[in-house]
Amino acid sequence: MKVYYIYWIQEKIAQHFYYKNDLLYRFIKTYHKYQEREDLALQFQYITKKIPITLFLSHLSTNQKEDTYINIQNNQIKIGTASTYITLHNYEKYIEFQCQTLEDAEYLLFPILRLFYPYFFIVGINHNNFGWVSSATSKYRKKNINEVLYSQY
Repeated sequence: MKVYYIYWIQEKIAQHFYYKNDLLYRFIKTYHKYQEREDLALQFQYITKKIPITLFLSHLSTNQKEDTYINIQNNQIKIGTASTYITLHNYEKYIEFQCQTLEDAEYLLFPILRLFYPYFFIVGINHNNFGWVSSATSKYRKKNINEVLYSQY
């Protein structure tokens, strides 16, 4: 199984680094490698928020798909269908999840995350996968809902 971390990134940081996600990725990897460095720890505390797990679990329960189940035991959450599942573990500043493929996470978890908060950043552990759970167009579409494309031709 592949392992990923989910981070709740402060909105103003996310907006600034949305198209510079490689910088954010390198920073997070460096922070995890050198957590004892005070400068990195302070920056990490500033750019991330604690994920409100009780609120997240409530949101997860009310927005799950009909063919999925949720099983919660201690600090582990399992979301699955008859054919696949992912596991989540809550930590103070991130959620770790494990899945066979990202397609499993895209079906079971990512749509729920997108509804919960638009600035979640995903980082693959021991592989170089990273990115935002929401696309830029979905975030900006909400703000500019009355705008339409215009062409003079």
